[in-house]
Amino acid sequence: MLRDLLCSAALAATVLLYFLPALLSGASLAPGDGSVSYLPNFYRADPSMWVEDIYGGYAAGLDPQFQLFYIPFWLTSTYPLFVLVAYVAAALGAFGCARSLGASRLGAFVAGLMVAFGGFMVAHLGHVTMIHAAAWIPWILWSVAATSRSQGPLPVLAGAVSTWLCIGGGHPQISLMGLFLAGFFALSLVPAQASALRMAYLGRITALFAVGLMLAGPNLAGLYAASLDSARGTWSELDFNSFSYTPDELALLLFPNIYGADSAGPFGAYAGPFNLTELAAYVGWLPWLLLPVLLVSRSLMSRTWFWLLAAFVSLLLMFGTLTPLGRLVFELPVFGQFRAQARYGIVLCISLAMASAIAITALERAEIGGRKVRNAFWIGAALLTGLAVWQSLRSWPELAVMGQAHLRLGLPLALGLATVATLWWAIQTRTRTALAMLPFLLLVDLGSFGWFYEWRSSPPLEQFALRPDAKEALSEIARSGGRVLPRFASTDSLTPLTANTNLMHRVPVVTGYGPLADPLYLNLARATTAGGIALPPPDAAILDVLGVGWVAGEPMRAESQLIGSGCGAEGSPKAVTIPVPASARWLRVSSHLSCSTHLTNGTPVARLSGGKPAGRAADIGVLKAGIDTAEWAHARPDVAAVVRHSRPAHATSFDAGGFPGYWFSAVIDLHGRATDEQRLLTLESVSPGSPLRVQSVEHSSDGVVWQPTIARPNHPRFDEYFSAFRNIQGLPALLRRNQMPARYWMPCVIEVVSLDSLRARLWTGGEQRIDVHKTLLVNPDTGIGEGVCRGKRTAELVEWTPGRIRLKIAPGEEHPLVLASAFHRGWQAKANDQPLPVFRAYGLNLGVIVPVGEQDVVFRFSPPELRLGFFAFAMGLLSAAFLLLIALLK
Repeated sequence: MLRDLLCSAALAATVLLYFLPALLSGASLAPGDGSVSYLPNFYRADPSMWVEDIYGGYAAGLDPQFQLFYIPFWLTSTYPLFVLVAYVAAALGAFGCARSLGASRLGAFVAGLMVAFGGFMVAHLGHVTMIHAAAWIPWILWSVAATSRSQGPLPVLAGAVSTWLCIGGGHPQISLMGLFLAGFFALSLVPAQASALRMAYLGRITALFAVGLMLAGPNLAGLYAASLDSARGTWSELDFNSFSYTPDELALLLFPNIYGADSAGPFGAYAGPFNLTELAAYVGWLPWLLLPVLLVSRSLMSRTWFWLLAAFVSLLLMFGTLTPLGRLVFELPVFGQFRAQARYGIVLCISLAMASAIAITALERAEIGGRKVRNAFWIGAALLTGLAVWQSLRSWPELAVMGQAHLRLGLPLALGLATVATLWWAIQTRTRTALAMLPFLLLVDLGSFGWFYEWRSSPPLEQFALRPDAKEALSEIARSGGRVLPRFASTDSLTPLTANTNLMHRVPVVTGYGPLADPLYLNLARATTAGGIALPPPDAAILDVLGVGWVAGEPMRAESQLIGSGCGAEGSPKAVTIPVPASARWLRVSSHLSCSTHLTNGTPVARLSGGKPAGRAADIGVLKAGIDTAEWAHARPDVAAVVRHSRPAHATSFDAGGFPGYWFSAVIDLHGRATDEQRLLTLESVSPGSPLRVQSVEHSSDGVVWQPTIARPNHPRFDEYFSAFRNIQGLPALLRRNQMPARYWMPCVIEVVSLDSLRARLWTGGEQRIDVHKTLLVNPDTGIGEGVCRGKRTAELVEWTPGRIRLKIAPGEEHPLVLASAFHRGWQAKANDQPLPVFRAYGLNLGVIVPVGEQDVVFRFSPPELRLGFFAFAMGLLSAAFLLLIALLK
């Protein structure tokens, strides 16, 4: 027992040493999504079930990624420490699980290293919910193995708590993988039980999972409620297959940096299939070299067949629907709603770790040997090395040009050959020195990938600290009552006002970052799950409905500026105005098209002219489909099959969720066509139904050095509605709405309109705009009929806290009441303690019809599913206490 504790302490120390240089440098250990979402949520540390700060109001208590019901989330004081907990838990759980399978301490130590520092865990460091959910899978397996050998309640209790923590970690897909792996593992142990004890064993296993699921009741109930109205429900087979393997990605299992890694590291920037974080599943060369040894030993096969089968199945599932098994999983309920099938890499890693631990134990104890084992080893080593050499020769010419071949190919090949030599030495001699070299080589091998990945360049914690003037500005925004409309997606810019990053500063924004957003909200607000949102006309009703009081970021930038009509471009300007200096002789426009598959090569899609669109300005240039710009999803399989124009050569790609999206660059010669007086150019969409999204506009006087310029949407009277806010270092440019929106209002006219009409009217400005304070628009699904109220009623706000809103309504006839807070089915309303039906006002907001007379109206966020979840949790606690009591009495 003492030696096991010492080995566990050594594993924990290894985790600390692995990350120590980054910790000493003040790194946040929050690359990518970690900086955008998980770190801000950690420091927000608010147990409220409802938050007003994203998506115009969001059910945080139902979203597992907020980790509100996860104990380590509340027990750790800093975010880096919270991250480290996952790696320590994964290493110790794998060590304990391997020991429970009969592995030696050395074999179990290898398993702990493989799980904690394998490609999956290290690459997903920025996805803190994923690594925390994965960290507890070995603990569940450990508990199952212990339950098969002991009839006491402690292994059952340990397994229940591990199941609870795995689900509470916050990533349903990883938790589901782990639970099914543990479930099948439990079934595989049934034949080993004495026939008289099998039913008792199955009863203990059932209790283990049942109590664990009850303890996780709030998580499961919340996830169920959130999934009822989430964007995930609209995902297709293409989404399911995003971030899945193809035969080309198999090279990553032997050469983890073959396509590059982090731009700041020695392997150069990643330039392979999208994206390495999701595809990484490197476990080193050691487990693959041990496979032949296992396959030729009958005694080892009897102990490892389950893990070898699990590894094989998980590898097949990583290919998505390319395999019949993946096709079957896609058709299954729940499983088919998850994307990124390469995430089965965690099952592959755990399975190979357990099999490797047993194989190393057999070597250490001299349980295997002889010519058959030696021959099998050499055949396997020759095949693996041959595959590696073939891949090296195949990739060498391209990488040699880049000057990266010696590192991307040579380093893993050298480490692999060193592992071959050391393992052969161990097979031949079984000396402690040879065996002790295996975990050291494995750590170096895994470190050749993980040590240089993006977490090393994660932003420092001090970057998230604000200057006093920035804090005061954010407090002023929060006090104003208006929400912020950010002009940048969460993946584009990291600022205190970026969606989800804003959570740690308690400043409300109208968009958010996450797949469980309400798809109707995204549709009507023209927002994305990546935090992006379109800029409406400055007098459009959507600004009042969303409660927008501020615009963050340069609102006139060309970035993500949509011009044209159709394909979701309602309310977008038809043109942008581009100021250029007199010295400019070239203009470079980066753009792409939407809904343009029907356009043929050479079809004009945008016109560049001097002066304003309404004037009679001379044409300067024309952007043409297939030549200057093209469909953004040109490479998506379903689009590629039907698109009628070519993909221009000058393009840059971005991750579009499992396939590359494109921006296309076109250079327009202004010399001789734009006079020095023509310093205000106009780019106007001329392809109805296929709007143009402009990413950037640059000008140059020599065609070599390019300077960015600002492309201003031709929205009339913008300055009449917004004023520039003072410039604050550390904050993006801010515009303040001249008249802050109301947080609640009581319109008198009710109109029932279709969803398309509702969206169009909300985004229309000018003379045709609607006044939301007078007119309420509802969809037929609400069951609210058209009408005009008699008289005017007023409301007085009494309380507005997260999850609870109270207003006093003056006497009068029946009258609609609308709150500038997002609708959710979990909201309940009462007027003078009598229930009121809640409906979607404008398709987005909370609305009720207030009864006749003076009323005290109270809104409370209380989803029935969550109440059921807390009841299950209480039952789980009682069951766990009962198991503990039995253990103490024994």
